Amino acid sequence: MVTMLLAWLVLHEPMNGWQGIGLAIAFIGVVAIAVHGSFALLLGLKIGLGDLFAFGAIVLFAGYTVLLKRAKFELPTLPLLVILLAAGSAAALPFSLWEIWHGEHANLGKTGYLALAYTAVIGGALMYVLYNWSVVVLSASRAGTLIYTQPLFVAFFAWLILGEHLAWYHFVGGSLVIVGILFVTLLRPKPAAGAAGQAKTHG
Repeated sequence: MVTMLLAWLVLHEPMNGWQGIGLAIAFIGVVAIAVHGSFALLLGLKIGLGDLFAFGAIVLFAGYTVLLKRAKFELPTLPLLVILLAAGSAAALPFSLWEIWHGEHANLGKTGYLALAYTAVIGGALMYVLYNWSVVVLSASRAGTLIYTQPLFVAFFAWLILGEHLAWYHFVGGSLVIVGILFVTLLRPKPAAGAAGQAKTHG
């Protein structure tokens, strides 16, 4: 929702009421999965410092998505990825050195380093390549909306790989997420007649 709002404010991407309803439906689906379908658990949630950090991360990632679309980098995908990963590594380096200096780093072992390599290559580099590409192909708001599908994939792979049980709230929440995303993608505002005419003229 933050991405769509920023895309509307910064990029002037059109947004209508149907998309707002779709975002609300998808958000309810994510919440249903997060609280295991328990309204009592939802009412018992308390906002802590970690929640504020998480919300800050949401705003920053939404800003990254919107600015990536606005910047229109002329660099190919791979050089742009190298620059982004180098910048991220440089930003994280002082914190990593501080942890090593104070002995707060974990002894990963063979399995841990394999997991770290998977996270870096698949969950990091490849994910950013695909996500950056989706922002270019789609609008920033539509690409950001697809993040709502993350809990669905987490639940699916937890069932497939770890043998975890899928409960009713996974299916209910997942259905709401899918419906919400369909609202956002299929019921988006149509381009104005003037803009469509200009596109045809340039084409």
